[in-house]
Amino acid sequence: PSHDRMWQASPRGLALALQSRLVDQILEPGDFARDYDNGPTKNRKDATLFEPVSLYESSRSMRKEDAKNFLGLSGDKASVLVQLGVGASDFNERVSAVLRGLSGWENVEIVMAKEPKDEFGNSLIPDGFSVRVIKHFPLADVIHAFDAIVCAAGYNSVHEVIPAGIPTLLIANNRGTDNQFARAKWCRDQGLTLYADSDSLIEVQSQVELLKASDVRNELINRCASIKSPGGASEIAQVILKSVNTS
Repeated sequence: PSHDRMWQASPRGLALALQSRLVDQILEPGDFARDYDNGPTKNRKDATLFEPVSLYESSRSMRKEDAKNFLGLSGDKASVLVQLGVGASDFNERVSAVLRGLSGWENVEIVMAKEPKDEFGNSLIPDGFSVRVIKHFPLADVIHAFDAIVCAAGYNSVHEVIPAGIPTLLIANNRGTDNQFARAKWCRDQGLTLYADSDSLIEVQSQVELLKASDVRNELINRCASIKSPGGASEIAQVILKSVNTS
């Protein structure tokens, strides 16, 4: 099996010693933010650590113009993807804060994977602008369609937006699995992304507003360019193939 870093300090971590004895090998995808990892896997020595794993591959990802055309987005407007994940008790309020922050960005096209509505079916979209709803997987293949992204700090998202160099605001979710707060803070401290405290709707809105500044976006792009593209997927695949061929 494989497990990643950044586990929360939860009772689930107490079972690691037993679970480790039940398998022949443990493969651990690395995490850009592993220096901020204080979870139960941090000091274990029973796993083989690899580079981070990412669905993003520059050779496969569409160019900006092609990706926009593929998704039906306007070539004359900036496109911002909003993808906050699930599990937040204040999800509705958070979405509204993000959209308020984007409302001051002129000539912008907001994209989400589903139309934001509350539990009663009422739209969370402020008056005066619309949201485009698109569904595509894997997102990494069309990620260059977006001039900025607002998303949760899950493993997949972080390890896609940074290699792709997309200016991003991370808003961590506390779902009891991985420590998104630690991951998001590491990205912010390295200057790779912006970060907003998920408990502060005022901070969420103000950090979203920063994304409309081209100098802020350019600085994030330049910082992301200094990060080596993760090669964990091919490394782990080779280990699995070798194990299968020798079994």
